[in-house]
Amino acid sequence: MTTDFTSTRDKFYNQKIISLKEWRTEWKVTPNQRDHDQRAKEERHQKKFRKLHSDHLEVNGVILSQDCVDPVTGVLYKKGTKFKINGHTRDKCWQMGVCFDGQPTDVRVKWRLVDSIEEVRREFNIFDSANDAEKVNDRMYGAYRNAFSHEGKYITHPYLYKVGGISFAYAVCQPENWVRADKPETEDLIMMAKYLEPALFWLQDIFNDATFSSSKNKVKHTIAMTSLYLSTYMMYKDDDNALERVKQFIIRVSNGRVDFDEPSDTCTRFIQEWSTPEKSTYLYGNTGVLSRNKESEWMEGYNLLMMDYYITDNRQGIATRGDEHWRNYYGTWQHKFQDRQESVNVSDFVDLETTL
Repeated sequence: MTTDFTSTRDKFYNQKIISLKEWRTEWKVTPNQRDHDQRAKEERHQKKFRKLHSDHLEVNGVILSQDCVDPVTGVLYKKGTKFKINGHTRDKCWQMGVCFDGQPTDVRVKWRLVDSIEEVRREFNIFDSANDAEKVNDRMYGAYRNAFSHEGKYITHPYLYKVGGISFAYAVCQPENWVRADKPETEDLIMMAKYLEPALFWLQDIFNDATFSSSKNKVKHTIAMTSLYLSTYMMYKDDDNALERVKQFIIRVSNGRVDFDEPSDTCTRFIQEWSTPEKSTYLYGNTGVLSRNKESEWMEGYNLLMMDYYITDNRQGIATRGDEHWRNYYGTWQHKFQDRQESVNVSDFVDLETTL
């Protein structure tokens, strides 16, 4: 049994040979927050594109048939906007001079019309060859859409689309509800997003501040930092003075800005560790990766300790307290967080009794 050709004609892709310049300048990157620049630096991707093959010249795209608002980011895209569906990483590799044969002059793009940003993303997922971790990160779109878009609020900063930053922050704050390093489904991410909502939007404002990462330095932002910043906000969300100190810490780290006092404050020490993680005593695996490993939990405790010390301007250091102090601080912080939440709840009850 066959399908009538006339009913499937609009399903075929259009195709056109265009210049590489047009592909780069007129076709937008798919709105999926994927870090294609970083992917292009990885050996496993560069290896694919060292020699130019015919299939590298075949790319796919979509064109909007009407004006569309992205339900996750709130960005308006006009009718006729062109999106790349694949070919992002190979083009970055070509620009970096990875290909021994040089850059091609033209590519052949296969494209079709779509009528929503959701359809753009669905098309992207058809061709996507991302690893499992990247695909998990893409679930944040669905979570943020369900959690916030009905209120007209949007998370747009790419740092907040990394699942690890959100899930590990939730785990340290809510250990009874989530096991650190478990892999969340979209429903789990919606729960986490709603819980962390004030922290997410507060941190997004800082990430978008003109002073954030305004100076080149050796400190690379990581999901461990995102987790630290989100969980710290939840600890001190009712303390404006503490949050101002946290903001200072975040801005300083992003710019690698140390002080020269003696002794140095803990933000300076934090920067020194993260600028050379391969030499660090405290950063798990000398990379700062978050994982289920116990040493990774120690690292989270170290990060939380440095932030808490900075908030109180405690410069005594951790060497005088012994290894067990910073290695156990993850659990210590959780007990402090629980006590703080309980005290807030009690005060709310007292206020209610007073008003009655």
